[in-house]
Amino acid sequence: MGGKPWDNQELGVWVEDGVMGTIIGPNNVIAYNDIGVKICGLRAIHNTVTQNAIYRNREANIVLEDSANGGVTPPQVVSMSPLDGEVIGVACAACTVEVYSGEEGDLEVYQTSAICDITGEFSFIWPAGAKSVTMFVTDTLGNSSQPVPLYDFRKYVLQKELTSLYQPLRSKPAGKLQNNRIGVQIEFPHPELPVYEDARMPVEDILQMGFRSVRLELDKYGLWWDVDWESSNYSLDPEADLAITALAQSNVHIIGSFGVQADYIGKHSDFGRFRKRKEIQQFLNYVSFYVNHFKQRISWWEIWNEPDIAHLPDWYVQLPDYINLIEKAVLLIKSIDPEAKVVIGAVSFLIHPEAREYLRGLLESEVVQLADGISWHPMYGTSPAYDFHRSYYYKYPSVARDFMLIARAHGFNGEYIADELNWRVKATFREEEPWIYSGTQAAKYYARSIVMHLGIGVTAEVFGWEWHSSIRETIHYLCNIMAGYEAIDMPVEVEIDYGGPVAYCSFRYSSGDRLLAIWTDGIAQDEDPGVPATIRFPGLMATTVTGIDILHGFQQELDFQVEGGATVVQGVLVRDYPTLIRLSGLTFGPGYLETVGDGCLLYTSPSPRDLSTSRM
Repeated sequence: MGGKPWDNQELGVWVEDGVMGTIIGPNNVIAYNDIGVKICGLRAIHNTVTQNAIYRNREANIVLEDSANGGVTPPQVVSMSPLDGEVIGVACAACTVEVYSGEEGDLEVYQTSAICDITGEFSFIWPAGAKSVTMFVTDTLGNSSQPVPLYDFRKYVLQKELTSLYQPLRSKPAGKLQNNRIGVQIEFPHPELPVYEDARMPVEDILQMGFRSVRLELDKYGLWWDVDWESSNYSLDPEADLAITALAQSNVHIIGSFGVQADYIGKHSDFGRFRKRKEIQQFLNYVSFYVNHFKQRISWWEIWNEPDIAHLPDWYVQLPDYINLIEKAVLLIKSIDPEAKVVIGAVSFLIHPEAREYLRGLLESEVVQLADGISWHPMYGTSPAYDFHRSYYYKYPSVARDFMLIARAHGFNGEYIADELNWRVKATFREEEPWIYSGTQAAKYYARSIVMHLGIGVTAEVFGWEWHSSIRETIHYLCNIMAGYEAIDMPVEVEIDYGGPVAYCSFRYSSGDRLLAIWTDGIAQDEDPGVPATIRFPGLMATTVTGIDILHGFQQELDFQVEGGATVVQGVLVRDYPTLIRLSGLTFGPGYLETVGDGCLLYTSPSPRDLSTSRM
C-alpha cells in the first residue's frame, strides 16, 4: 500500500460493492497511489477506516463512491477560536471524529479523536504545529465518511487583535443559487480527450462548484458525433446530450459556442473562412441542427471562437466575412428559436493590438445591434509578475470599459462576457503560454479577475482546467458569495500605508447588505501577511461588519465603530487577493448617494482619499 512515489498502483485499498464490516487500520501506511482508499457502491456498508497514515495519493486519499457506507455525512466545523484553537463542529450523535495532520488534505499523522454528544456536537484543540488538519467521522454502525480538510485559520486573521470566532463558509449547489454571473468553459469527460486539454468537468462538479453558466465549445475535438458534411447528417454523443439536459434542468445557462470544429466544413481559403457560399451554407446547416436539437435546453449561442487569429487559416475569418456570417446565423437561429440569445466576438487575447482592432471594428458595425452578448478573451495568465504583461494588466479595466462604451454607442444593450480566464499551474503548462504560477498565486489572480469583472459589469468565465485545490475552493466560495449581487459605485475612504496599487469593487444585495472587495494589486505571493488599513464608509451605519476570506474559506465578525455618520473599520489586513467586507443592518445618513453600476477603483497609497471618483 506504500512504496516509491506513484509506483503505478491505481488504488491502495479497494472495498467493492457488497463488502461489509471491513476494518482498515490501525497503523497502515497508504501512500503514493492514485486513490488511497476507495469504497464503492450502495451495498458496501459498515466499513471502518481508523488510525492509518493516508497521504500523497494523487487523486484522493479516501473516496466513497455511489453512496457507499450509507452515504454518511462528513463532519462540519461550526467555529474555531483564535485564542486557544478550540474547534467546534457537528456530526452524527455518538459518532467518532478522527483528526489528522499533514499537508493539505493528507491524513499523515493521527492526532486525536473526539466523541460527538447526543446533539452531534464535538470539539478538539488544534494540534500544536499543524498547518492544516483533515477530519472524518465514523458512525455507531462503523461507517466512515469521506475526509474534510481544515486550515489553521489563525494564520489568516482579518483584523489586528481580532478575537471573534472563525466560521467556515457554507455553500450551496448551483441550482439553489441566485445568478452570480460566474461561468466556466468545459469539455465533458471523454477518453479520447488529449491530456493537456484537461478541461473536463462532469455535470456534478459544475453544479457543486456553483457555476451559473457553462460555455461548451461544441465538438472541438470531433468527439460528439458522426457527421457527413455533404449530406448534413449528424448524430450526437448520447452521454453529452444527457449532460446538457442535466445542466438545463438545474437552471444553469448554457452557451453553445460554434468554433473550430467546423474546420471539417468545406474547402476554405487560406485568406480566411466563410468566403465561399457552400462553406457558409454548410455552417448554417450545422447551426440549424444544433439549435433545433437543443432549443429547449441551450438558450445562448456564440458565433465562432477567436475569428481574429490571422495566422491560423482554420480559424481566421476576415471581419467583413464574420459580419456577413453573423447576419445570416442570427436570422437562422431566431427563426428556429425566437427566445434564443446570440453572442458574438470571442476574440483572442486582447493584449495583442490586432485582437483589439478586430473587436473595435466589430463593435462599430451595425451587426452589433443584432447581438445579445459580446465576448472576448482578456487574460491568459496576465499578471504584474511578467514585464510582457504588466502594462496591459493595469490598463485592462480601461480597455474593457472603452469597448463597452463603443458597443453601447452603436446600439448594443446586452451582456458582456469575459471568456477563458486562465492562470496556469505546472499541471496545465503549455509552451505558447509559458508563464506558470503556484496554485495559491493562481487562485489569487482568478479571484482578482472575477471580482473585477463583476464589478465593472462583465460576466466572468473561467477556463475549466484540472485546477489546483486552492483555485477550485476560491472560485467555489466566490460563486456562492456573489450570488444575487448588484455592482454599485459606493463612497469609500481608505487609509493604508502601502507603496503599490490597491484596488476595490463595491456590491449590494437584495437583503440590503453592502459588500466591499479590497486587495493590494501587485505581484501575488504564496504568503502575504497583509497591510493594515482603516476603511471608512461615509453615510452608512452598520450593526454588523463581517470579514470574509475567500482563499481559506472562513468569515469573522470585525470590530468597528460608528462615528460621524459613518462606519469605520480599523486595522483591516488587506492582502494580495480580495478580502470581502460585508456591512449588514444598515441605516443611511442624510445625503448618502450610491449609483448602480461600475464601482471598481484603483489608487496608489499612502495618502488617504475618497476613491469614489477614481477608476481602475
